[in-house]
Amino acid sequence: MASPRPSIGIFLARPERTFYMAQKLRERGFPVVHYNIEGYNGDPYVKISRKGVAALTYLLRRTHHDVYFTSIGFVPVFGLYLNRLLRRKPYVYNATGVKWAFFGDRSRGKPFARFYERRLYPFLMDRTFGGASRIVCNSHFLESTLSERYPQSRNRFLTIYNGIEFERYSSGRRQIIPGTTADDILLLCVTALNFENKSRGLGLVIDAFGLVQEKRKRVKLVIAAKTANPVYQQWAEDYLRAKPWRDSVRLLYNQQNIPDLLASSDIFVYATPHNSNDSLPRALLEAQAAGLPVVTTDTTGCPEIVQDQVTGFVVPYESKPMAERIVQLVDSPPLRGEWGKAAQQRIAQIFNWDCMADQYAQVFLEVAQQSAGNG
Repeated sequence: MASPRPSIGIFLARPERTFYMAQKLRERGFPVVHYNIEGYNGDPYVKISRKGVAALTYLLRRTHHDVYFTSIGFVPVFGLYLNRLLRRKPYVYNATGVKWAFFGDRSRGKPFARFYERRLYPFLMDRTFGGASRIVCNSHFLESTLSERYPQSRNRFLTIYNGIEFERYSSGRRQIIPGTTADDILLLCVTALNFENKSRGLGLVIDAFGLVQEKRKRVKLVIAAKTANPVYQQWAEDYLRAKPWRDSVRLLYNQQNIPDLLASSDIFVYATPHNSNDSLPRALLEAQAAGLPVVTTDTTGCPEIVQDQVTGFVVPYESKPMAERIVQLVDSPPLRGEWGKAAQQRIAQIFNWDCMADQYAQVFLEVAQQSAGNG
């Protein structure tokens, strides 16, 4: 008779990914309870507050699991750190970015901002990394980066790729995007304008597009930016306004129809700086799931997603080589089709929920067994 699976408490993690993780773990025999401020796709969850004291009180008094898991924010992971200290309950933390890259953004506007940036946030990271039984990274780039900064925790880092909603991004409907025509060749960049170092990557894409426009006038650039920060929205508009090719660029905000934008485009372009918190850009996964060839930079985790000259081009973080590779794809529709199909197949094979769940299941089993042995 198989031994019982450990009970898993998912605490204030990302609702979308939690839905698939919980679903797949239950299929593998794990009892799973999801605690969050909201659910996803009708999956059952226990509604709790995200406020620090209320969340911690609920965690300590009302939850009883063998292993806990979270993925975002200092409130949930520090709560699990205290839960481990007080009740000896192990937790697994999913690190999804180079968090110190946006300590400055998170601190801006707070009283004693430098204290938050240089003292409080680093302290919270030290404690939560130190208390985690496993720290799951979403890319090998992130695992390597964190291991260098926290060598004392190196044996607890590992990489598990997150799955994506493949069917959603591969089933968009082609349409004419306002401001473009059916004869245009469309470049699409889906990005976020919420943090300074990440936002700068859009500037490189805009500069590269200008070089493309000098050679291929039929090409248009569509930018779909997720943003809740008017500072970086204004920065993008000012940056674009100064360019002579601005009329060939469409800047869209907080679009809900990303699959349709992907289906309506010909090439996906993306850039992220070396010092970005962008450890494994989901936009690249979604674009390739839609069957688009990609031109991206050789920074952060981008080369783990895009296979150079198989599913797209991986170029240095410079506008000229990016533009040259874009022009090469513009001039070769057969190559775009071949690489788009290869990208779709690779994403479906590697970045899926079953692969993710199998690896997490093994992690939870190991952590539960280790905890039982130590108890």
